[in-house]
Amino acid sequence: MKKIIIYIKRKINLDYLSKISWDEFDNYFIKTLHCLRIKSTLEDYFDLNCWHLRMTDIFSFDLKLISLVSNVEKVFRIIEPQFNLLNDSENLEKMVDIIKINNCFKNINNKILQYYNINESGSNSLKKFAQIINVEKEQKFLKFINEKFTDEFLINVMTLFENRKNDSKIWKYISDEATIPAIYEYIITIVWWKILKKEVNIYDLLKNKIDADFLPIHHTTGLKADIFFEIEGLYDIPKHTLLIEVTLSENKGQRKMELEPVHRHTLDQVIKNIDLNKTVLTYFISPNVDTIISQMFRNYSKFPIIIKDKLIEGVNIMSLTNQLLIKILQKNINYKFLYDLTINTINSSYNQKDWFKKFENNIFSYNEKNI
Repeated sequence: MKKIIIYIKRKINLDYLSKISWDEFDNYFIKTLHCLRIKSTLEDYFDLNCWHLRMTDIFSFDLKLISLVSNVEKVFRIIEPQFNLLNDSENLEKMVDIIKINNCFKNINNKILQYYNINESGSNSLKKFAQIINVEKEQKFLKFINEKFTDEFLINVMTLFENRKNDSKIWKYISDEATIPAIYEYIITIVWWKILKKEVNIYDLLKNKIDADFLPIHHTTGLKADIFFEIEGLYDIPKHTLLIEVTLSENKGQRKMELEPVHRHTLDQVIKNIDLNKTVLTYFISPNVDTIISQMFRNYSKFPIIIKDKLIEGVNIMSLTNQLLIKILQKNINYKFLYDLTINTINSSYNQKDWFKKFENNIFSYNEKNI
């Protein structure tokens, strides 16, 4: 009632009301009341409405302003004149002939194909159009992350993950529309893209996890590895699949929630690669890695397994903390050095007490000039 009174005081023209009949007043009042209720509902569900619109990949909320993403806006400008054919009546389905509607959509299709210079027909034209749009979006995405996610910015954000009291700061830096685990996976993906010297297609990895503004909306389900890269022809290292598993859990939580899935995901990929002559390397990443789980992952490399009549000496899983990743970025450590160091450390004769410390020391003492 308080809202209604405030609204009436602000919006209703009392001079106008004094000159209308009761029937007109009833109509005016009902419309005003419904308008107020609609506006109130939109305000109450503002965040949810924004979330649903973001999920369409059509609307952008950059700088808190809603707009069509550029590709969609471009298409609407192309086909705008065609909409006049459908505006003859408010009762579209009864008053506009279906043939006229069909012709309208044919014209819309032809206009789009002509604008994008697509000569294919049928389903091939749709595939070509999708390819063009995908390339445009990838280029904009790469421009976005190159400009926003500098090494300094990534390091600052990664440091915040080490204390969950910083969640509000992380939302402010990245997006308040995603969970902290989703943001963490997003940031780690970008970090590894930089470690791999941008030689892999990061857009294909993230395109189903980001909104129209290229910000994270959700993270990978537990059915597969969080992040994966196919490494082939990079430096002179063997071709392999690089899996990245990330978590914000700590200590016993890591042992309970991550030990089995990380090993299972790695082994599943080994099985897929067995006939492709490709190995698998997994990095388990957390702000703080439990020392016990780190040792157990190393021990998996010592367990031989027979898969499809082939002997696999074991699976390679290495743990990394945020601080180690930060140091890798700061020192501009290339992936060849990191790969060789990881494999050598996993397979070394270092005892369980010293092996990970030796790995850390090699990272912290890295000098690019001496490599």
